[in-house]
Amino acid sequence: FLAPWLRRLTSEPARLLEQTKMLLTHSESQAPIPTPQTLPHLQGLADAIQLLAGQRDSLRHTMANQIADAARGVQREKNRLAALVAELSQSVVVCNMDGRIMLYNHRARLQVKALSPTPALAGGSELMGIGRSIYSVFERPWVEHALDGVRRRLARGAANPSSQFVISTHSGQLLRVQLAPVQDPEGGSDADAHGMGGFV
Repeated sequence: FLAPWLRRLTSEPARLLEQTKMLLTHSESQAPIPTPQTLPHLQGLADAIQLLAGQRDSLRHTMANQIADAARGVQREKNRLAALVAELSQSVVVCNMDGRIMLYNHRARLQVKALSPTPALAGGSELMGIGRSIYSVFERPWVEHALDGVRRRLARGAANPSSQFVISTHSGQLLRVQLAPVQDPEGGSDADAHGMGGFV
C-alpha cells in the first residue's frame, strides 16, 4: 500500500518540475499546469508558477510593442533627416565615429565624382555609399586632424564647434571641407569621451 503512494508522492513534484521547465523554455505559456492528483496542496505552487509565466508573457508583449514603436519613431526621424539633407544645396555626408557613411545627399555624390580617379567608369559610386568608409574619399590624417580640432573646441565649451580643411581634386580644383560633430548628449555606446556620436 505504501510503495505506490510513495511513488506518487515523489513523482508529482518531479512532474510539476518538468512542466515548469517546459513552461519556462517556451516563448508563450502553454496550457495550465494540471492539478496534482495525490498532492492537491501543490496546486497553489502550480498556480503561482502559471501566474508568473503569464506575467512574463505580458511583459514580453509590452516590451516588443515598445521596441517596435521606438523603431518606427527612429525610422520616421531618419526619413525626415534624409529628406532635409536631400534638399540642401551643399554636399552633406554623415558618418559614425568609425568613419562609416550613414547618410549622404545627391550633391555629395556629384562632388565626390570629381575626386574619383575613374569618374567616367563608376561615377564616384566606388567612393560614396552607405556603409563605405569616408577615408576612401578623404585621407584619414585630414579627417583625424579636423576631428581633433572639433574635440578641442568641445572641451573649451564652444557653442558650434567645427573644423575645416582644403583639398585639391584630380582636376586641380580646390575643395573646402567643413567638419562638425554629431553630438550624443546621452553618451551612447558609439559616443567618444567628448560626447561625439559621429560627424558631418
